[in-house]
Amino acid sequence: ELLSITDEAAVRDKAVESLKKVVNEMSYEDATAHFWALIQRLAGREWFTSRIAACDLLPHCVEKLPIDRQAELMSRYVELCEDSVAMVRRSALRALKDLIAVVQPNNIELLLSLFKSCMEGTDLISLRTLAVENSIALGEKCTSQQFHESVMPVVRSCQQDFSWRVRFTFADNMHTLIGMAQDPDRGELVRMYQEFLGDAEADVRSAAARRLPAVAKAIPDKEW
Repeated sequence: ELLSITDEAAVRDKAVESLKKVVNEMSYEDATAHFWALIQRLAGREWFTSRIAACDLLPHCVEKLPIDRQAELMSRYVELCEDSVAMVRRSALRALKDLIAVVQPNNIELLLSLFKSCMEGTDLISLRTLAVENSIALGEKCTSQQFHESVMPVVRSCQQDFSWRVRFTFADNMHTLIGMAQDPDRGELVRMYQEFLGDAEADVRSAAARRLPAVAKAIPDKEW
């Protein structure tokens, strides 16, 4: 626990990886009694490195906890996503894709709403570059209506982002988003992809062009 909150990132990361292995071997009773208490301590400490460690560990104990504790975990996760320190918020968003894979289906709506509000409320490149991987992870779990209402607004925003790095991440992954979307969102994503092919930044155009075969495979009925 002490190593997982150290200032040295390399040491902290190794400690967190070790804790993940520990919880995988714990019984449900021990995880509820001890590991959940550990996360509560980490998330509640003043120093931000402790809260970063909590973000990284949250998804790895969900399946070991009873339903009532999972509800508490989701509340704690919301707090971390709204943390005053950008590095903590980034760690929380980085953990989102792993959390999506293990939470109860009734929590997907909460994660969609949280994701949308986090993306709309920031212009930090370090946070917005995480948008595409979370869009894909959420798209695999949500309904087409949820995709339209919560994921598409984020994609639209990032497609016009001032940072070429953010646009690059989407250009490089549009084939996946197009493949999972339903019309009319699929048609809109195709139009976005075509705009990436003409982006002002050469690296973005290159990423989009590299994915043309994958995009064509995702929509075989479209002529290029």
